Amino acid sequence: MKKLVIALVLALALVLAVGYSAAFAADPTTVTVNWSGAGTVGTTVTAGNDNVTSFGVSAGFASGTFTVTDNNDNPYSYGVDTVSASINGTFSGGGSMVFQTNRTDSAVGSYGHSGQVDYAFVGSNGMGAMATGSWTNYATMCNSTYPIPGGVNFGASGSSYMIQQFIAANAIGLLATDNYGMVTLTGSGTAQVNCMATEASGDKYDNGQAQLGWGGGCYTSATIAATGSGQYSLQAGGSNSIVTPVGAVNPLTIPGNGTFGSCSLSIIANFNGNFNIGPSNAPGYATTIQ
Repeated sequence: MKKLVIALVLALALVLAVGYSAAFAADPTTVTVNWSGAGTVGTTVTAGNDNVTSFGVSAGFASGTFTVTDNNDNPYSYGVDTVSASINGTFSGGGSMVFQTNRTDSAVGSYGHSGQVDYAFVGSNGMGAMATGSWTNYATMCNSTYPIPGGVNFGASGSSYMIQQFIAANAIGLLATDNYGMVTLTGSGTAQVNCMATEASGDKYDNGQAQLGWGGGCYTSATIAATGSGQYSLQAGGSNSIVTPVGAVNPLTIPGNGTFGSCSLSIIANFNGNFNIGPSNAPGYATTIQ
């Protein structure tokens, strides 16, 4: 069993419950944090050399659950455990919620480098919600979770809000050093973003791959629905190619020369009124970066 290292920051105004379960060496080890109240709470869980996952919430009122499980399974004796994490929470009275996973180990000889990063943020001066998660193993990092009721992973409402998701094949903090994709929605009004899956992996010969809005064997449902006014942004940087539907029947393919940054994508749309991308179970903003 690998030791889970937990760093916890909290404001005492929150009603907080932290659960830790560990049995025998071959059993999963789980950390669960539940919160309800006003203030700030944040946790970083380090699962051996394999995974570092963190969350943070600060709000007038917030409630939710954060869970990390190290399976202690070491599949195929690669020396890398499967680690899963999830967050499901809401806030009101203004605030923010953030979730981040770093894949820190890999079966390098067969599956390339580690260093993949998945990041999600919801902030608003009104209300917000997040239901997302990730899992990592010897080969890849994937985010594929069921959404909150209503069919979305991220939601916000208020006179000022921001929703953002970032996925990278390698990054230092949130600075991408390999292929990446990022979707951002800011505005005034209401917004819902559904991202059924994202996935990122290294490559023993190349710069790895990042998939925003699909991956992990899941169907794609990368949709956005917003009212009011705001701005939508889809950004990507690649080495060999970027493929995105951008609302078209035939996907847009942007070629690169094999060097990171040799192909890039930037789509910005300013809107006033109802703004929608992708019907249910359609590609929407799903983008593959290689």
